Amino acid sequence: MINIEFLRSQGYITIEPVKRKMTHEEVRFNLYGYFEHYPKFDFWFVQYPDERVEVSRDNIEGNVFGKCKLGYFLEDINGVIRLIAADKNFGEDEGLTLPDLIQINKDIQKFYKCYMVFLAAVYYLKSQIFDSNEFYMINLEKTCKDLQRRLAQINDNCVSDDSFWGLLIYMLEDSYFPISLHLWDYTQAGKIDY
Repeated sequence: MINIEFLRSQGYITIEPVKRKMTHEEVRFNLYGYFEHYPKFDFWFVQYPDERVEVSRDNIEGNVFGKCKLGYFLEDINGVIRLIAADKNFGEDEGLTLPDLIQINKDIQKFYKCYMVFLAAVYYLKSQIFDSNEFYMINLEKTCKDLQRRLAQINDNCVSDDSFWGLLIYMLEDSYFPISLHLWDYTQAGKIDY
């Protein structure tokens, strides 16, 4: 869900969505209906265009259409996809800090393609858990290199070290990106003492 209060606390003026009926043409081409949530990293997306939240601040205008653990996804008025950082100190222990606004992709189609290719790599790695640790680590490295190559084919410059996708690949390579329950989840559920 989009936290409107957070966006307002960051200085954004928000216009809450107004529900409306969709035409058959709009239903047919509704890209938001294809996005998949991935709760382990708080990936969540609107399902219908009228669920987007219109925002503006300074010279930034657009629609927020989703979120992840790092922040909120904004499609600006030029169609460029950006991340409004929710926690600028995310990854501080690894020497990473996030700027307020990060360009992710040139348009929503490229963002969608990159996201689906990224999720495919995540699910592929999840399928490899029964392999030996050595084989898994070799496979992890190959998968991340292939992922980087494939994302760069979709949108050049979207996988540099300081980019959104570059950060996610780094997290995947170093096992910071969750592909299973975290120890904290077991502790919260009362399954183990931490």
